[in-house]
Amino acid sequence: MIDYFAKDMPDNQREQVYIKIQKDLIILTDTLIENMKAYETTFYYNIYSRYFQRIDYLSYLQNFENETHKIEDIFIRIWLTNTLKPEFVPTINEFIENEKILSVHKSVVVSAITLSLIRFFDIAKLNLLFNLYHNQNGEYSLRALVGVILCLFIHKDIVELYPEIIERIKATDFIDDNSKHIEFVFLQLIKSKETEKIIEEFQSDILPQMQELQEDFFNKVDFEKFSAENMMDDENPGWENYFDKTPGFFEKMEQFTMRQFDGSDIFSATLGNLKNFDFFKKASNWFMPFYAGNKDIATNLQDKLEDNLLNEFLEAFEKASYFCNSDKYSFCLHIPDIAPAMRQTAVKMLISEIEGAQDFMNNNDFEFKFDNNKNIIVRYIQDLYRFYYFNNNFQGFDNIFDQKLNLSDSKTISYLPNYKHIVRSSAELAFSQKLFYLAISFFENSIENGYNEVDIYEKLAFSYQKTNNY
Repeated sequence: MIDYFAKDMPDNQREQVYIKIQKDLIILTDTLIENMKAYETTFYYNIYSRYFQRIDYLSYLQNFENETHKIEDIFIRIWLTNTLKPEFVPTINEFIENEKILSVHKSVVVSAITLSLIRFFDIAKLNLLFNLYHNQNGEYSLRALVGVILCLFIHKDIVELYPEIIERIKATDFIDDNSKHIEFVFLQLIKSKETEKIIEEFQSDILPQMQELQEDFFNKVDFEKFSAENMMDDENPGWENYFDKTPGFFEKMEQFTMRQFDGSDIFSATLGNLKNFDFFKKASNWFMPFYAGNKDIATNLQDKLEDNLLNEFLEAFEKASYFCNSDKYSFCLHIPDIAPAMRQTAVKMLISEIEGAQDFMNNNDFEFKFDNNKNIIVRYIQDLYRFYYFNNNFQGFDNIFDQKLNLSDSKTISYLPNYKHIVRSSAELAFSQKLFYLAISFFENSIENGYNEVDIYEKLAFSYQKTNNY
């Protein structure tokens, strides 16, 4: 081939052969890296310690009868699978289409495929997620969409070598709600870049005042008589002065909470580290949609709450759209740690807070209030963030949220029919979040795409100034 090339001889297959060599070399390199990771660790919490201990997850899928204990084995083995067996695709389709299998278990399996694709590129995995998004409905369909878009970021170089994938991206019907949801995934992934700043802001600006109020609260409260009803009556004088001690604090907390309703990950600052329960020692539980009938939760809360109150609490939490699934489980697992004298009252107050927050969302204009699909996307990306940043039980893999997630760096993403609009929206979002390094790239890209409004140049100039790029 080199000889023919040097002699300038025509070869119609040259480009295809070259692309195949590139694909093979990338896959070979990735395979070597994965094997090296597995050989150099014996630490159980490192996921690669189980790399060579695979089981036949296909038979597990084929014979699955909603046994939660089997989901973990299925999840781990799919996650550690480099390339899917040919028989996997029909098996997973049968699993998804089986009406007897709970939707929550289907969602967990789709998340396992996503993590597997993120860890090791395989065209069969990507096509499978594409098909699940287009041919299915429900939470697992939207999880598949998030997986596809993450792949277009993370594996942009090798995806570009597959013309059939490029054609799928170009030909996909990205209209109406589909188009909105695809753009929404990009915006939420970009919004996740502000989460570290949120955590820092909470720890430096809000937490110290909360600790001061908490200390004063415990000094005032007679826990033997404590209830939500008597907090403000004559038996507890001085509450008005208590709230006056920190002027502006509650307004600040209100503003902080409002950002959660708008899709920012505020609760990562307070609930992100509440993941040390045994429940989270199973990787699959990080991605289990919250449902009131989860036996692990029922067992944990058994004899801790009255039956009626427990059912009311779980049903309220199941409907709470502003908590991600992982944080809902954290709340439930934390209840037994509350002092028995306060437990019933604390849970009643929490139910009241949840119902009040839901009413507040319903009566105000929030972007995803009337779109449950968008809400699913927000909470799923927050679940992913929890797993990659706060889990201590599974290590050894790369953190996807450390990626730049720069739309302008991926040629593959530019094939999306609504790409120009996505970049324009992303520019405004990055600018509002003060992510100026991203805003510069997006604004420049928008100008190249034909947008020439005055405010684009003003915001681009301001972004240059804030990054000291005079």
